[in-house]
Amino acid sequence: LKHCRAFGSAPLVRRARPCASAAAMLPLLASLSRKRGAVAQSEGISAADAQQAAKLRRGVAPSAPAAASAAFSGHPVEKKIKRKKGAPLEVANTRPVAPKNNTKRKVNRARDPRFDDMSGELDLDLFAKSYSFLEDYRQDELEQLKKAEARLRKRKPSATVQAQKDEIRHEIRRRIQQDKQRQHRGELREAELAVKKEERKKVQETGKTPYFHRMSAIRQKLKEQKSARKKGARDKQEERREKKLAGKSKKKLPRRRDRATEA
Repeated sequence: LKHCRAFGSAPLVRRARPCASAAAMLPLLASLSRKRGAVAQSEGISAADAQQAAKLRRGVAPSAPAAASAAFSGHPVEKKIKRKKGAPLEVANTRPVAPKNNTKRKVNRARDPRFDDMSGELDLDLFAKSYSFLEDYRQDELEQLKKAEARLRKRKPSATVQAQKDEIRHEIRRRIQQDKQRQHRGELREAELAVKKEERKKVQETGKTPYFHRMSAIRQKLKEQKSARKKGARDKQEERREKKLAGKSKKKLPRRRDRATEA
């Protein structure tokens, strides 16, 4: 370069030759630009608008003439909005969001002090004595249902009458079953109290360690008491059954032949 300046000639500058990779990428870039131009023309966007849109995507602010042309063309210009101080932070929807806090509100529910533990302990014996009048009501309702069924029997048979009869019979069976269960629970409760009373008496007299009987033992004791009460009726039933079986066995025995009659 000094030699060229001394002789007054222009300096010699060597141009860098494009490498093989850059030469190979030129056709690809040209084809990509052609494709973008074709897409812009198909969408009705000019090449200048397409370039401005590409700049906006890259974050480069558009020039004033380009913004004016975009405004005249009818396409909105994206403006970078500055976030206000104290505004909520915008988060991408690709990130997981914490679940909502589904806290149930307390609901004021009405409570019945007769059946609530907060109002005291439940005394089954006192409860049964206080509401013993309900048994009379149940018996009266059962008698009314039976009378209604008897009236329906006298009516002319039809589909409606038959449906009413079936409904009343079902209700009668249900009430009878409930009465049996209620009676059984009462007998079981009486047997349990009797066993506890007997055990307390033994503890007071002999000073033995108290033994708490299981409900299965109390049920077995109640069953034995019922069988002892029905022993006479059961003996009569067994006697009739034995007579019936004896009569059947006698019929199967061969009869004695009368030779004089046969001769």
